[in-house]
Parts: sequence; C-alpha cells; structure tokens
Amino acid sequence: MAHDPDTHWFKSLLISVYLLELVGASAVTALGYVACRILQIAWIPSAPLWFAGYLLIYNLDHLYSDPADNLNTPLRFRWSARLRPCRSVLVWVSCAILLFWPLVTGRLWLLVPLTVALSVFHFYSRPVPSTDFRLKNLSYVKSLIAPGVIAVVLVLWPVLEIGRVPRQKEWLVFFWIFLVLTMNSLVFDYRDIIGDRVTGTKTIPTLLGHERTRGLLFHHRPVLAWSGRRAHAGRTVNWLYRAPPVAPLPDAACAAEPAR
Repeated sequence: MAHDPDTHWFKSLLISVYLLELVGASAVTALGYVACRILQIAWIPSAPLWFAGYLLIYNLDHLYSDPADNLNTPLRFRWSARLRPCRSVLVWVSCAILLFWPLVTGRLWLLVPLTVALSVFHFYSRPVPSTDFRLKNLSYVKSLIAPGVIAVVLVLWPVLEIGRVPRQKEWLVFFWIFLVLTMNSLVFDYRDIIGDRVTGTKTIPTLLGHERTRGLLFHHRPVLAWSGRRAHAGRTVNWLYRAPPVAPLPDAACAAEPAR
C-alpha cells in the first residue's frame, strides 16, 4: 500500500524536530522556568540563553559523528547527512542569540563565561587536538556531566546573578532538577550500553549492566518524587504530581532510537 504523502511529510517533520534537539531545548527551558518560579526569580532574562545554549552545544556536537552513533542512535545516524544543513543553521542562529541577548539585556560580562563554557563543551564528543581525550571519556562521570552543568545553569546561575546566596530552598531545587536530568541521562545511557561497550565509553549503565541499571532507575524515582515535593513545599504546583515523575522517558528513549 502506497504511503500517504501528507502522513510521510508530517512524520519526517516530527523526526527532524526531535533530532535537531528542539524538543530537548524546550524541555530544559521549561525546567528552568519551573525552577525560577519556585524560587521567585525572573526567568525571562535567562530563558533565551538556556534555549540557545542547549541548541548550540548539542547540534554542534552532532555535527561530529561519534564512533558509537551507528549502534546507539541508528535513526540519527541515518538522518545525519540530511539534517546537517539544518544543524549548521541552528548553530549560527544559536550563536547569534548567545551574542546579542547579553547585549540587549546589558549583561556584557556573560560573554566571557559563555565563551569559556562553549569552548570546553566543544570537546564533549570531539577529541582535544593532538590527543584522544574527550569529556565523555571521563570514566563513569559522563552520565553526570550534562545533568550537573545544566542544573547549575538553570538554578544556581539565576540565583547568583541576582546576588542571592544559595540556601536550603535553592539547594533543594538544585537537587531536584539534577535528579530529573540524571534520570534522563541514565535512560539514554541505558539505551547506549551495547554501543558504549563496543567503543570503550564508560558510563554508569555500562558498569552496572542492564538489570542493575533498571534497578537503579526504579529506586531513583521515589527519591526524585520526594525531592520534588520538598523543593515545591509551600508552592501551588500540584499538577506536577498528578503524573509519575519522568515515567515516559524510558519508553520515549527506546522508541525514538530503536535498536538494530
């Protein structure tokens, strides 16, 4: 039976939006929004930088083919050549936002830490010149690098920027955001166990294996729920608890990048 052209076009659009990290950037920006609302901090000054920074780092990273991509992310691997022009455009647009937003908001000093951070994370998947070292080669820390950095940017950066010293409330929100992102990271590293073992990338799931990683994720969820309730104490955010914490992520990760 012939494929419906309209259905095929729509499916291709959804795949492109996902693989170009627009969904991930939106999710991270939404987490930052929630964190700032809980802490009663203005989120608009930071939101464009969160969104553009995520798009820039991940699309720049995906312009470089990782040795494990063919095994870990076959869909992204097959679409890499097709999406390369779009990735390049997003990289340039993101750079423009990261350059001009600090100028518009009168925070020129941000250009220095942004430049340093982007220079460092340029070598997340790419080897440092004249070496074989990549940030993701740090044994078992790889699963925690992105969650830790993103949690700092979403929570501690806005807090420190307004001159507030992080106290119990801020650290609870930071811990909650970190756990949300860590669960997401572990889910994707769980998906990548086979490819990471073949290429020698050491992550927490490659150390634990499939069964024990599932156990870790199972025990992670009540801690995540507890930290979320503690972080939101006194705030009207009951809608966050009507759904299981990050429950769809394992299924979404496996469905989006089917194993061969």
